[in-house]
Amino acid sequence: MSLALDGTMDGPMPWETLEQPSFVLFFGVVPGTITLNNWVSTLGSPLIKLHTYLPTDTRDMALPSILERLSFAQYGLDPNPETRHEFFYTQLVYDSYLNADHPQDLGMEVEILTGVLDAGHWIDFGKAEVQIVAEHYWTGDVKVVTRFLHQLILSIELQHRIQSPPYARGERRRILLGLPPKVAWSVALAQRWLENITLGKMEMAKKQRSYRFILRNKKRQVEILKNFAWTMKWPNMPEVEHVLAEEDSSRRPLEYRNPLSMSWFSGVILPGLSSSWLIMKALIDCDRDTEEQLDCLCPLNQNSGFQYRANTYWFWNCIVGKVMGAVRGVNQIAGWIGPCPYTPDLKRIQCVCVYQKWAEQRTSKRKLKSMMSRSHPMGPAVDFYPVEDYELVLPNLNDVVDSFGLRSSVSYQGYQQNLVALIPHLPITRQSNLQLTASLGPSVSATMSPSWRRLRANMGPTFFIMNIHTNP
Repeated sequence: MSLALDGTMDGPMPWETLEQPSFVLFFGVVPGTITLNNWVSTLGSPLIKLHTYLPTDTRDMALPSILERLSFAQYGLDPNPETRHEFFYTQLVYDSYLNADHPQDLGMEVEILTGVLDAGHWIDFGKAEVQIVAEHYWTGDVKVVTRFLHQLILSIELQHRIQSPPYARGERRRILLGLPPKVAWSVALAQRWLENITLGKMEMAKKQRSYRFILRNKKRQVEILKNFAWTMKWPNMPEVEHVLAEEDSSRRPLEYRNPLSMSWFSGVILPGLSSSWLIMKALIDCDRDTEEQLDCLCPLNQNSGFQYRANTYWFWNCIVGKVMGAVRGVNQIAGWIGPCPYTPDLKRIQCVCVYQKWAEQRTSKRKLKSMMSRSHPMGPAVDFYPVEDYELVLPNLNDVVDSFGLRSSVSYQGYQQNLVALIPHLPITRQSNLQLTASLGPSVSATMSPSWRRLRANMGPTFFIMNIHTNP
Protein backbone atom coordinates (compact mmCIF):
# COMPACT_ATOMS: atom_id res chain seq x y z
CA MET A 1 0.00 0.00 0.00
CA SER A 2 3.03 2.27 0.29
CA LEU A 3 5.90 3.01 -2.07
CA ALA A 4 9.18 4.87 -1.73
CA LEU A 5 10.53 5.80 -5.16
CA ASP A 6 14.14 5.83 -3.99
CA GLY A 7 13.96 2.14 -3.08
CA THR A 8 14.08 2.63 0.70
CA MET A 9 12.14 -0.52 1.53
CA ASP A 10 13.48 -0.94 5.07
CA GLY A 11 11.21 1.47 6.87
CA PRO A 12 10.92 4.62 4.73
CA MET A 13 10.00 7.82 6.51
CA PRO A 14 6.36 8.94 6.15
CA TRP A 15 7.33 12.10 4.29
CA GLU A 16 9.41 10.13 1.74
CA THR A 17 6.61 7.97 0.34
CA LEU A 18 4.77 8.75 -2.86
CA GLU A 19 1.28 8.61 -1.37
CA GLN A 20 0.30 11.25 1.15
CA PRO A 21 -0.81 10.74 3.89
CA SER A 22 1.72 7.97 4.05
CA PHE A 23 0.55 4.39 4.65
CA VAL A 24 3.74 3.66 6.58
CA LEU A 25 2.10 5.20 9.65
CA PHE A 26 -1.57 5.28 8.72
CA PHE A 27 -3.71 2.87 10.77
CA GLY A 28 -3.72 2.73 14.55
CA VAL A 29 -3.31 -0.33 16.76
CA VAL A 30 -7.03 -0.53 17.55
CA PRO A 31 -9.29 -1.28 14.54
CA GLY A 32 -11.05 1.82 13.29
CA THR A 33 -8.38 4.25 14.48
CA ILE A 34 -5.63 6.19 12.73
CA THR A 35 -2.25 7.44 13.86
CA LEU A 36 -1.38 10.96 14.89
CA ASN A 37 0.87 11.20 11.83
CA ASN A 38 -2.10 10.50 9.57
CA TRP A 39 -4.28 13.06 11.33
CA VAL A 40 -1.64 15.78 11.13
CA SER A 41 -0.99 14.99 7.44
CA THR A 42 -4.63 15.66 6.57
CA LEU A 43 -4.37 19.19 7.95
CA GLY A 44 -1.67 20.37 5.58
CA SER A 45 -1.28 20.54 1.83
CA PRO A 46 1.37 18.93 -0.39
CA LEU A 47 4.33 21.00 -1.46
CA ILE A 48 3.81 22.27 -5.00
CA LYS A 49 6.99 21.95 -7.02
CA LEU A 50 7.53 24.36 -9.89
CA HIS A 51 9.70 23.15 -12.75
CA THR A 52 10.77 24.49 -16.12
CA TYR A 53 11.61 22.01 -18.86
CA LEU A 54 12.63 22.14 -22.46
CA PRO A 55 9.66 22.32 -24.87
CA THR A 56 9.75 18.80 -26.29
CA ASP A 57 7.05 16.84 -28.10
CA THR A 58 6.74 13.07 -28.30
CA ARG A 59 6.67 11.18 -31.54
CA ASP A 60 3.59 9.20 -32.46
CA MET A 61 4.04 5.46 -32.08
CA ALA A 62 1.76 2.71 -33.37
CA LEU A 63 0.59 -0.02 -31.03
CA PRO A 64 2.79 -2.77 -32.60
CA SER A 65 5.86 -0.55 -32.27
CA ILE A 66 5.04 0.20 -28.63
CA LEU A 67 4.64 -3.49 -27.80
CA GLU A 68 7.87 -4.33 -29.58
CA ARG A 69 9.76 -1.67 -27.65
CA LEU A 70 8.09 -2.69 -24.38
CA SER A 71 9.23 -6.28 -24.81
CA PHE A 72 12.78 -5.01 -25.33
CA ALA A 73 12.83 -2.33 -22.61
CA GLN A 74 11.68 -4.69 -19.85
CA TYR A 75 15.20 -6.14 -19.70
CA GLY A 76 16.89 -2.83 -18.97
CA LEU A 77 18.58 0.07 -20.69
CA ASP A 78 20.33 -0.46 -24.01
CA PRO A 79 24.04 -0.92 -23.18
CA ASN A 80 25.08 0.62 -26.51
CA PRO A 81 25.12 4.44 -26.05
CA GLU A 82 24.95 5.17 -29.78
CA THR A 83 21.93 2.93 -30.38
CA ARG A 84 20.17 4.29 -27.27
CA HIS A 85 20.88 7.88 -28.29
CA GLU A 86 19.64 7.33 -31.84
CA PHE A 87 16.42 5.61 -30.70
CA PHE A 88 15.71 8.37 -28.20
CA TYR A 89 15.74 11.19 -30.75
CA THR A 90 14.31 9.28 -33.71
CA GLN A 91 11.55 7.17 -32.10
CA LEU A 92 10.61 8.67 -28.72
CA VAL A 93 10.87 12.46 -28.85
CA TYR A 94 11.46 15.22 -31.37
CA ASP A 95 14.70 17.16 -31.40
CA SER A 96 14.31 20.17 -29.11
CA TYR A 97 16.94 22.04 -31.10
CA LEU A 98 16.51 21.48 -34.81
CA ASN A 99 19.42 19.61 -36.40
CA ALA A 100 21.45 19.94 -33.21
CA ASP A 101 24.17 17.48 -32.42
CA HIS A 102 23.21 16.36 -28.92
CA PRO A 103 25.85 14.76 -26.71
CA GLN A 104 25.10 11.32 -25.35
CA ASP A 105 24.13 12.70 -21.96
CA LEU A 106 21.74 10.73 -19.73
CA GLY A 107 21.05 13.83 -17.65
CA MET A 108 19.67 15.65 -20.68
CA GLU A 109 17.49 12.66 -21.58
CA VAL A 110 16.14 12.45 -18.01
CA GLU A 111 15.22 16.13 -18.09
CA ILE A 112 13.52 15.80 -21.47
CA LEU A 113 11.49 12.74 -20.46
CA THR A 114 10.45 14.43 -17.23
CA GLY A 115 9.14 17.42 -19.15
CA VAL A 116 7.35 15.15 -21.63
CA LEU A 117 5.53 13.14 -18.95
CA ASP A 118 4.52 16.30 -17.12
CA ALA A 119 2.40 17.39 -20.08
CA GLY A 120 -1.33 17.74 -19.52
CA HIS A 121 -2.55 15.11 -22.00
CA TRP A 122 -1.04 12.17 -20.08
CA ILE A 123 -2.87 10.26 -17.35
CA ASP A 124 -2.39 11.52 -13.81
CA PHE A 125 -2.26 8.31 -11.76
CA GLY A 126 -2.30 10.28 -8.54
CA LYS A 127 -6.09 10.58 -8.87
CA ALA A 128 -8.07 7.80 -7.20
CA GLU A 129 -10.50 7.35 -10.10
CA VAL A 130 -7.74 6.26 -12.53
CA GLN A 131 -5.55 4.12 -10.25
CA ILE A 132 -7.01 0.79 -11.42
CA VAL A 133 -4.25 0.08 -13.93
CA ALA A 134 -5.92 -2.80 -15.79
CA GLU A 135 -8.86 -0.61 -16.79
CA HIS A 136 -6.56 1.29 -19.16
CA TYR A 137 -5.66 -1.75 -21.24
CA TRP A 138 -8.67 -4.02 -20.48
CA THR A 139 -10.84 -2.28 -23.04
CA GLY A 140 -11.81 -2.55 -26.67
CA ASP A 141 -10.83 1.03 -27.41
CA VAL A 142 -7.51 0.87 -29.24
CA LYS A 143 -6.84 4.57 -28.70
CA VAL A 144 -7.09 4.21 -24.92
CA VAL A 145 -4.78 1.20 -24.92
CA THR A 146 -2.27 2.94 -27.20
CA ARG A 147 -2.15 6.07 -25.06
CA PHE A 148 -1.65 4.07 -21.85
CA LEU A 149 1.12 1.87 -23.28
CA HIS A 150 2.78 4.91 -24.85
CA GLN A 151 2.89 6.61 -21.45
CA LEU A 152 4.12 3.36 -19.90
CA ILE A 153 7.04 2.99 -22.31
CA LEU A 154 8.07 6.63 -21.71
CA SER A 155 7.93 6.02 -17.95
CA ILE A 156 10.01 2.85 -18.25
CA GLU A 157 12.62 4.67 -20.32
CA LEU A 158 12.81 7.37 -17.64
CA GLN A 159 13.00 4.78 -14.86
CA HIS A 160 15.89 2.95 -16.57
CA ARG A 161 17.86 6.14 -17.06
CA ILE A 162 17.43 7.23 -13.44
CA GLN A 163 18.50 3.81 -12.18
CA SER A 164 21.49 3.60 -14.53
CA PRO A 165 25.00 3.12 -13.02
CA PRO A 166 26.35 6.62 -13.77
CA TYR A 167 24.12 8.01 -11.02
CA ALA A 168 25.21 7.46 -7.45
CA ARG A 169 22.65 6.60 -4.78
CA GLY A 170 22.52 10.13 -3.41
CA GLU A 171 22.12 11.70 -6.86
CA ARG A 172 19.45 9.17 -7.82
CA ARG A 173 17.57 9.92 -4.60
CA ARG A 174 17.72 13.65 -5.28
CA ILE A 175 16.29 13.19 -8.77
CA LEU A 176 13.44 10.95 -7.64
CA LEU A 177 12.39 13.16 -4.74
CA GLY A 178 12.50 16.21 -7.02
CA LEU A 179 10.17 14.82 -9.69
CA PRO A 180 6.81 16.55 -10.22
CA PRO A 181 3.92 14.63 -8.63
CA LYS A 182 2.45 13.57 -11.97
CA VAL A 183 5.79 12.27 -13.24
CA ALA A 184 6.48 10.53 -9.92
CA TRP A 185 3.26 8.53 -10.24
CA SER A 186 4.21 7.52 -13.79
CA VAL A 187 7.60 6.33 -12.54
CA ALA A 188 5.83 4.37 -9.79
CA LEU A 189 3.68 2.69 -12.45
CA ALA A 190 6.81 1.76 -14.42
CA GLN A 191 8.47 0.37 -11.29
CA ARG A 192 5.49 -1.81 -10.37
CA TRP A 193 5.10 -2.98 -13.98
CA LEU A 194 8.72 -4.08 -14.30
CA GLU A 195 8.56 -5.91 -10.97
CA ASN A 196 5.42 -7.93 -11.73
CA ILE A 197 4.74 -8.31 -15.48
CA THR A 198 6.79 -9.70 -18.33
CA LEU A 199 5.64 -9.33 -21.91
CA GLY A 200 5.93 -12.61 -23.79
CA LYS A 201 5.83 -13.07 -27.55
CA MET A 202 3.80 -15.65 -29.44
CA GLU A 203 4.51 -16.14 -33.14
CA MET A 204 1.22 -16.46 -35.02
CA ALA A 205 2.23 -15.87 -38.62
CA LYS A 206 5.02 -14.38 -40.68
CA LYS A 207 3.62 -10.83 -40.58
CA GLN A 208 1.53 -11.10 -37.44
CA ARG A 209 2.72 -11.31 -33.86
CA SER A 210 0.79 -11.42 -30.61
CA TYR A 211 1.86 -10.82 -27.03
CA ARG A 212 0.76 -12.16 -23.69
CA PHE A 213 1.24 -10.96 -20.14
CA ILE A 214 3.27 -13.25 -17.87
CA LEU A 215 2.42 -12.62 -14.21
CA ARG A 216 5.60 -13.09 -12.21
CA ASN A 217 4.10 -12.78 -8.72
CA LYS A 218 0.68 -14.35 -9.05
CA LYS A 219 1.35 -16.95 -6.34
CA ARG A 220 2.35 -14.21 -3.93
CA GLN A 221 -0.86 -12.32 -4.60
CA VAL A 222 -2.90 -15.49 -4.03
CA GLU A 223 -1.26 -16.07 -0.65
CA ILE A 224 -1.84 -12.45 0.37
CA LEU A 225 -5.51 -12.79 -0.58
CA LYS A 226 -5.82 -15.97 1.50
CA ASN A 227 -4.29 -14.27 4.51
CA PHE A 228 -6.67 -11.34 4.07
CA ALA A 229 -9.69 -13.67 3.91
CA TRP A 230 -8.64 -15.60 7.03
CA THR A 231 -8.01 -12.39 8.97
CA MET A 232 -11.44 -11.10 7.97
CA LYS A 233 -12.93 -14.50 8.96
CA TRP A 234 -14.68 -14.75 5.62
CA PRO A 235 -17.84 -16.89 6.02
CA ASN A 236 -17.28 -18.99 2.88
CA MET A 237 -13.58 -19.85 3.08
CA PRO A 238 -13.88 -23.37 1.55
CA GLU A 239 -15.32 -21.88 -1.64
CA VAL A 240 -12.63 -19.19 -1.76
CA GLU A 241 -9.79 -21.66 -1.32
CA HIS A 242 -11.26 -23.93 -3.98
CA VAL A 243 -11.43 -21.08 -6.48
CA LEU A 244 -7.92 -19.85 -5.66
CA ALA A 245 -6.53 -23.36 -6.19
CA GLU A 246 -7.80 -23.20 -9.82
CA GLU A 247 -8.58 -26.90 -9.88
CA ASP A 248 -11.58 -26.42 -12.16
CA SER A 249 -10.18 -26.20 -15.68
CA SER A 250 -13.54 -25.16 -17.12
CA ARG A 251 -13.41 -21.79 -15.34
CA ARG A 252 -11.39 -18.86 -16.55
CA PRO A 253 -8.10 -18.03 -14.81
CA LEU A 254 -8.30 -15.71 -11.87
CA GLU A 255 -6.71 -12.77 -13.64
CA TYR A 256 -8.98 -12.89 -16.72
CA ARG A 257 -12.30 -12.27 -14.98
CA ASN A 258 -12.42 -8.47 -14.87
CA PRO A 259 -10.03 -5.49 -14.69
CA LEU A 260 -10.06 -5.47 -10.88
CA SER A 261 -8.98 -9.11 -10.66
CA MET A 262 -6.33 -8.52 -13.32
CA SER A 263 -4.95 -5.58 -11.36
CA TRP A 264 -4.74 -7.55 -8.13
CA PHE A 265 -3.33 -10.85 -9.36
CA SER A 266 -0.85 -9.12 -11.68
CA GLY A 267 0.57 -7.15 -8.75
CA VAL A 268 0.59 -3.84 -10.63
CA ILE A 269 -1.02 -1.91 -7.78
CA LEU A 270 -0.34 1.74 -7.21
CA PRO A 271 0.15 2.88 -3.61
CA GLY A 272 -2.78 4.36 -1.77
CA LEU A 273 -6.36 3.41 -0.98
CA SER A 274 -6.92 1.69 -4.33
CA SER A 275 -5.15 -1.43 -3.03
CA SER A 276 -7.77 -1.76 -0.26
CA TRP A 277 -10.60 -1.96 -2.76
CA LEU A 278 -8.70 -4.24 -5.13
CA ILE A 279 -8.10 -6.90 -2.49
CA MET A 280 -11.71 -6.85 -1.28
CA LYS A 281 -13.13 -6.96 -4.81
CA ALA A 282 -10.78 -9.82 -5.68
CA LEU A 283 -12.02 -11.74 -2.63
CA ILE A 284 -15.66 -11.14 -3.54
CA ASP A 285 -15.04 -12.35 -7.11
CA CYS A 286 -13.62 -15.60 -5.72
CA ASP A 287 -16.87 -16.32 -3.81
CA ARG A 288 -19.62 -17.40 -6.17
CA ASP A 289 -22.22 -17.27 -3.39
CA THR A 290 -22.17 -13.46 -3.45
CA GLU A 291 -24.15 -13.71 -6.70
CA GLU A 292 -22.79 -10.38 -7.98
CA GLN A 293 -24.79 -8.50 -5.34
CA LEU A 294 -21.66 -6.79 -3.99
CA ASP A 295 -20.43 -5.42 -7.30
CA CYS A 296 -21.64 -1.92 -6.44
CA LEU A 297 -18.74 -1.34 -4.04
CA CYS A 298 -16.78 1.61 -5.37
CA PRO A 299 -13.52 3.17 -4.17
CA LEU A 300 -15.04 6.61 -4.66
CA ASN A 301 -17.60 5.88 -1.90
CA GLN A 302 -15.29 5.43 1.08
CA ASN A 303 -18.09 5.67 3.67
CA SER A 304 -19.52 2.30 2.69
CA GLY A 305 -19.61 -1.34 3.70
CA PHE A 306 -21.65 -4.47 3.17
CA GLN A 307 -23.32 -7.35 4.95
CA TYR A 308 -22.57 -10.92 3.91
CA ARG A 309 -24.36 -13.72 5.72
CA ALA A 310 -24.00 -13.08 9.47
CA ASN A 311 -21.13 -10.56 9.26
CA THR A 312 -20.69 -6.98 8.21
CA TYR A 313 -17.52 -5.40 6.82
CA TRP A 314 -16.76 -1.69 6.71
CA PHE A 315 -14.17 0.52 5.14
CA TRP A 316 -11.93 2.27 7.65
CA ASN A 317 -13.21 5.74 6.70
CA CYS A 318 -16.84 4.83 7.43
CA ILE A 319 -18.13 6.02 10.81
CA VAL A 320 -19.86 2.67 11.40
CA GLY A 321 -16.54 0.85 10.98
CA LYS A 322 -14.82 3.22 13.39
CA VAL A 323 -17.43 2.41 16.05
CA MET A 324 -17.55 -1.34 15.34
CA GLY A 325 -13.78 -1.59 15.52
CA ALA A 326 -13.98 -1.58 19.32
CA VAL A 327 -16.04 -4.80 19.39
CA ARG A 328 -14.24 -7.92 20.59
CA GLY A 329 -13.04 -10.18 17.78
CA VAL A 330 -13.00 -7.46 15.11
CA ASN A 331 -9.83 -7.13 13.04
CA GLN A 332 -8.47 -4.50 10.68
CA ILE A 333 -6.30 -5.26 7.69
CA ALA A 334 -5.68 -3.43 4.41
CA GLY A 335 -8.15 -0.69 5.36
CA TRP A 336 -11.09 -3.02 6.07
CA ILE A 337 -12.70 -3.62 9.46
CA GLY A 338 -14.46 -6.90 10.22
CA PRO A 339 -16.07 -9.21 10.91
CA CYS A 340 -18.53 -6.90 12.67
CA PRO A 341 -21.97 -7.85 14.08
CA TYR A 342 -24.76 -8.18 11.57
CA THR A 343 -27.90 -6.09 11.48
CA PRO A 344 -31.45 -7.28 10.67
CA ASP A 345 -32.07 -4.01 8.83
CA LEU A 346 -29.98 -5.24 5.88
CA LYS A 347 -30.50 -8.19 3.60
CA ARG A 348 -28.36 -11.29 3.81
CA ILE A 349 -26.14 -9.90 1.02
CA GLN A 350 -26.34 -6.16 0.59
CA CYS A 351 -24.12 -3.12 0.18
CA VAL A 352 -24.73 0.06 2.13
CA CYS A 353 -23.50 3.63 1.79
CA VAL A 354 -23.65 5.57 5.05
CA TYR A 355 -24.52 9.23 4.89
CA GLN A 356 -22.04 11.11 7.02
CA LYS A 357 -20.80 14.67 7.17
CA TRP A 358 -17.08 15.19 7.18
CA ALA A 359 -15.92 17.20 10.15
CA GLU A 360 -13.81 20.19 9.22
CA GLN A 361 -10.49 19.81 10.98
CA ARG A 362 -8.72 22.98 12.01
CA THR A 363 -5.66 22.99 14.17
CA SER A 364 -3.88 25.71 16.06
CA LYS A 365 -0.86 26.13 18.26
CA ARG A 366 -3.04 26.07 21.37
CA LYS A 367 -4.69 22.79 20.36
CA LEU A 368 -1.37 21.12 19.70
CA LYS A 369 0.02 22.15 23.08
CA SER A 370 -3.08 20.97 24.96
CA MET A 371 -3.48 17.72 22.99
CA MET A 372 -1.99 15.52 25.72
CA SER A 373 -4.21 16.88 28.48
CA ARG A 374 -7.35 16.90 26.32
CA SER A 375 -6.85 13.28 25.26
CA HIS A 376 -6.14 11.98 28.80
CA PRO A 377 -8.79 9.46 30.02
CA MET A 378 -9.24 11.43 33.28
CA GLY A 379 -9.56 14.71 31.47
CA PRO A 380 -7.52 17.83 32.16
CA ALA A 381 -5.76 17.89 35.50
CA VAL A 382 -7.62 19.84 38.22
CA ASP A 383 -7.19 20.38 41.94
CA PHE A 384 -10.49 18.74 42.94
CA TYR A 385 -12.52 15.92 41.36
CA PRO A 386 -16.26 15.57 42.10
CA VAL A 387 -16.92 12.33 43.94
CA GLU A 388 -20.31 11.76 42.28
CA ASP A 389 -18.58 11.35 38.92
CA TYR A 390 -16.80 8.17 40.01
CA GLU A 391 -17.89 4.79 41.33
CA LEU A 392 -15.81 2.99 43.93
CA VAL A 393 -15.26 -0.68 43.08
CA LEU A 394 -15.68 -2.88 46.20
CA PRO A 395 -15.30 -6.66 46.56
CA ASN A 396 -18.44 -8.78 46.64
CA LEU A 397 -18.56 -10.25 50.16
CA ASN A 398 -21.63 -12.37 49.43
CA ASP A 399 -19.89 -14.47 46.76
CA VAL A 400 -16.57 -15.53 48.27
CA VAL A 401 -14.53 -18.14 46.41
CA ASP A 402 -12.76 -20.28 48.99
CA SER A 403 -11.88 -23.26 46.82
CA PHE A 404 -9.23 -23.11 44.13
CA GLY A 405 -6.50 -25.21 42.58
CA LEU A 406 -2.85 -24.27 42.12
CA ARG A 407 -0.54 -26.32 39.97
CA SER A 408 3.05 -25.21 39.64
CA SER A 409 6.56 -26.56 39.31
CA VAL A 410 9.07 -25.07 41.76
CA SER A 411 12.40 -26.00 43.28
CA TYR A 412 12.96 -27.14 46.85
CA GLN A 413 15.19 -24.19 47.68
CA GLY A 414 12.46 -21.68 46.84
CA TYR A 415 9.55 -23.68 48.25
CA GLN A 416 10.01 -22.60 51.86
CA GLN A 417 9.68 -18.89 51.14
CA ASN A 418 6.92 -19.36 48.55
CA LEU A 419 4.73 -21.40 50.87
CA VAL A 420 5.19 -18.99 53.76
CA ALA A 421 4.16 -16.11 51.52
CA LEU A 422 1.25 -18.08 50.03
CA ILE A 423 -0.50 -19.46 53.13
CA PRO A 424 -1.47 -16.11 54.74
CA HIS A 425 -3.26 -15.06 51.52
CA LEU A 426 -5.39 -18.22 51.18
CA PRO A 427 -9.12 -17.61 51.92
CA ILE A 428 -9.22 -20.12 54.81
CA THR A 429 -11.92 -19.92 57.50
CA ARG A 430 -11.74 -21.36 60.96
CA GLN A 431 -13.47 -24.54 59.86
CA SER A 432 -11.24 -24.99 56.81
CA ASN A 433 -8.74 -27.81 56.45
CA LEU A 434 -5.68 -27.23 54.31
CA GLN A 435 -4.37 -30.27 52.50
CA LEU A 436 -1.09 -30.35 50.58
CA THR A 437 -0.71 -33.18 48.14
CA ALA A 438 2.83 -33.45 46.82
CA SER A 439 3.97 -35.76 44.07
CA LEU A 440 7.49 -36.71 45.13
CA GLY A 441 8.85 -38.14 41.94
CA PRO A 442 7.17 -40.29 39.34
CA SER A 443 5.39 -42.75 41.69
CA VAL A 444 5.46 -41.36 45.27
CA SER A 445 2.68 -39.11 46.65
CA ALA A 446 1.71 -38.03 50.17
CA THR A 447 -0.91 -35.93 51.96
CA MET A 448 0.45 -33.64 54.63
CA SER A 449 -0.69 -31.07 57.19
CA PRO A 450 -0.49 -27.32 56.70
CA SER A 451 2.93 -27.11 58.25
CA TRP A 452 5.65 -26.87 55.63
CA ARG A 453 8.19 -28.26 58.11
CA ARG A 454 6.72 -31.78 57.88
CA LEU A 455 6.82 -31.52 54.08
CA ARG A 456 10.45 -30.49 54.22
CA ALA A 457 11.36 -33.71 56.11
CA ASN A 458 9.82 -35.82 53.29
CA MET A 459 11.44 -33.87 50.43
CA GLY A 460 13.50 -36.06 48.19
CA PRO A 461 13.64 -34.77 44.59
CA THR A 462 14.60 -31.30 43.48
CA PHE A 463 11.34 -30.54 41.63
CA PHE A 464 7.78 -31.50 42.49
CA ILE A 465 4.18 -30.70 41.55
CA MET A 466 2.00 -29.17 44.27
CA ASN A 467 -1.80 -29.21 44.38
CA ILE A 468 -3.45 -27.01 47.04
CA HIS A 469 -7.14 -27.28 47.88
CA THR A 470 -9.05 -25.47 50.60
CA ASN A 471 -12.33 -27.06 51.65
CA PRO A 472 -14.74 -25.28 54.02
